[in-house]
Amino acid sequence: MPRKKSYTQVPIEKLRWRLDPATLSFDTTDDLEPLKEIVGQKRGVEAFKFGMGMNKRGYNVFVTGTAGTGRMATVRRLLKEISKDGKVPDDYCYMNNFKNSEAPILLRLKGGGGIAFKKDVRDLVETLKKEIPQLFESQEYINSKKEVMAAYEAKGKGFFKDLDEKVKEEGFSLVDVQVGQVKRPEVMPLVDGKPLHIDQVEAMVEKERFPKDEFEAMKEKHTKLREQIEQIFLELRDLQKEIQEKMEKMDRMMFIKSASRLAQRVDKKHENKQIKEYLDSMLEDMADNLQIFMPQPQTQMPGVSSLLPEADRFQPYQVNLLVDNSEQKGPPVIIEAYPTYRNIFGSIERVVDRAGMWRTDFSKIKAGSLIKAMGGYLVINLLDAIVEPGV
Repeated sequence: MPRKKSYTQVPIEKLRWRLDPATLSFDTTDDLEPLKEIVGQKRGVEAFKFGMGMNKRGYNVFVTGTAGTGRMATVRRLLKEISKDGKVPDDYCYMNNFKNSEAPILLRLKGGGGIAFKKDVRDLVETLKKEIPQLFESQEYINSKKEVMAAYEAKGKGFFKDLDEKVKEEGFSLVDVQVGQVKRPEVMPLVDGKPLHIDQVEAMVEKERFPKDEFEAMKEKHTKLREQIEQIFLELRDLQKEIQEKMEKMDRMMFIKSASRLAQRVDKKHENKQIKEYLDSMLEDMADNLQIFMPQPQTQMPGVSSLLPEADRFQPYQVNLLVDNSEQKGPPVIIEAYPTYRNIFGSIERVVDRAGMWRTDFSKIKAGSLIKAMGGYLVINLLDAIVEPGV
């Protein structure tokens, strides 16, 4: 006969452990200090801190462990603790290279200096956009321009005054003849006190209404006078070119004088040789393109969508703030959740302009997490990274 088994009966309320709150030394968990140590990972934490303490090029820390053990949270927490007393790294800006647009200038400033410099340049450009058109509408500028034009107009009139006197002495007259949309003086012989075209006089000779020998002498004088007129027109073209160059030089000098005064505030605020050189170069480029300050006609190329944005004439004079550490209290800790080539190494974007052409410049350079983490720490999931092309 089988033996009868005996079992100890356990009450239901004793099947699980229950904490007696009366045994605790606090009322709520808010009264507790946060745990600073990583439970059960003493050697791992020490190894991690040792690796982070090797502040030299070429060293990286590889963290591994069982899934679900909080590796990422632990790394984030340790890096936050390690970096709290560290130095805030520099900001990085890209600026337009006005001599070679394919080689933009990299500017390195103290943390927080990049965003301040970008704002200062933007404010300077906005001020110039308001001040320069007013400069060229000022009475001082108008009077200076009138003086230059008056001097050259007098010189031009002197050419024709001397010619007119000589033409009259030779028995000819200067008559304005319409040629297309412009008028130009034509030498015409005087016959019975009336100006006639040389071809009309020749027709009179054929009809024996005008002496042939007198016409031959007249024709020779006419040819010489026309050559003198052509020479005067060449001199007038040179004079117009000289006027244009002098006006451009005057415009340039007035712009540089006014713009340099406005740019002094930015220069003095930052006291950086590279910034001074950039500001000088920027103003020189503006002086070469003063038309950007003038009202532009609203034109649209046929076949181009009106939805395409109009090109910003002042975009070359902006600053591309590549890395901004103005909000950092210490070295940045970048957790790259999607380690694609673009996210890690950055990119150079392209846009379609109103002419339908792909275009890029210094302002389209975008920083990746590798550059953003410069001077700090970059954390990536290795398994995610190795499956990405190019990474």
